[in-house]
Amino acid sequence: MRPTGAALLLTILGRAAPAAPGPDPNDLTALREDARVAMKPCGRCHDAAQKSAVPAALEKFDLDQVDWASALTESKLRFIRDRFADAKMTGSERLRVETYLTAEWARRAVLPPEVRNRERAP
Repeated sequence: MRPTGAALLLTILGRAAPAAPGPDPNDLTALREDARVAMKPCGRCHDAAQKSAVPAALEKFDLDQVDWASALTESKLRFIRDRFADAKMTGSERLRVETYLTAEWARRAVLPPEVRNRERAP
């Protein structure tokens, strides 16, 4: 027995679409931008373009800046991870930020100790 057009369409629509590929895991700039986009919920306090921006939060980082993370110290990177518990982010958004943080820590791990926390990301 052949499926009707409607049944075939429902079968096709019922299948999960493949996930969109993320940024190249070797491209720190793309990972940083992807994390910035994923952290949009944090922009309420950490985005100077928002009226709700908090000066103390902007001292940590400012998502309004494309290079928002380029000068983050090790303690500020840990701050971002620690704040995930309070952030209204999806699991996917958290994973995107965690992917960037992991790549950033790996990049820093190979730097000489005297510049490890001062070196700006590419």
